Amino acid sequence: IAADGSQIMPDRHSPVRFGLINTGAIVMTHGSGEAPKTMVESILLQGDKLTTQAGTPITDSMLGLMRDAEERITLLRLVQESVENKRQVITLSDGPIELWGRKEGEEGVYFEQNLKKYLSALSQIRDQGAFVAGYIDRPGANPVVRMLELLSVKEKDLGGFKDLHPLEGVSDLWLFSSGPGRLLPGERSCVFRMRSKNENDYSGSLEIHFFYMNVSKNVTDAQIARVEVPAWVAVDPLALGQVHASILDQCGLLGARPFPYLLHRAHEIAVVTQHDKQQIEEFFQLESLNSHSGLSFASNKQTAKNAQGRSRFQ
Repeated sequence: IAADGSQIMPDRHSPVRFGLINTGAIVMTHGSGEAPKTMVESILLQGDKLTTQAGTPITDSMLGLMRDAEERITLLRLVQESVENKRQVITLSDGPIELWGRKEGEEGVYFEQNLKKYLSALSQIRDQGAFVAGYIDRPGANPVVRMLELLSVKEKDLGGFKDLHPLEGVSDLWLFSSGPGRLLPGERSCVFRMRSKNENDYSGSLEIHFFYMNVSKNVTDAQIARVEVPAWVAVDPLALGQVHASILDQCGLLGARPFPYLLHRAHEIAVVTQHDKQQIEEFFQLESLNSHSGLSFASNKQTAKNAQGRSRFQ
């Protein structure tokens, strides 16, 4: 099962202020010969749903938190429906498992609310016996190199380690694609435990681990991905093997530019087009006319942008 989300932020220049969260999901039963099942769930936000309890507008990061929580809740529901067929269920999402964006004040309260929903869904997926993985394509973080740097620093210098970078310029991507840790096609690294400032949120069986894998089939063109898994998957060799094999199988479907096919399809399902946005605006405007509440218009700035026949000043 794969899921991905997209969002539309409220636009003050639009004739109608609204927010939208789309979650696209796809379920494939491996070896069944059945066509994958697709679905999309939408949450439309208007009025007080676009502001915090203090009345300030929600931010892009706050809407993103809600999107991530809803994505995990959708995966939980699909897992609950899928476990009845007695097959092993694997869920795959795009990006890290860990929620990012913890802040202070009102945004911090919003973060905690969505984190609670997210962790609840993640725990219930575990209780259903499903495996969880987060796929990071072309990873930019360097946790393994940072670990090697820590090992190279003398104990007396540990107090200032944050500002020390003895291996500056070396990346995890290089290490596993062409460096001393080079992975051959289909291979994965050992499993590492994730360390972060939010690690206390993911304790016990939810503790986040990761490994790198080369999803390419070409021995001269390594394609390195980082895969995050919770502890209940990381400590189970069979679970790790099934997640590994499933991701390789999915990446093999997209040829020379490997990426999990189901994640690609989930993104296609979730994406909100400009045409979709216009249809939502037209729906709200029609509702306003029917309720005699008056017709809203785009801002003068947006109207000027939309004007036809504009030309550059010569």
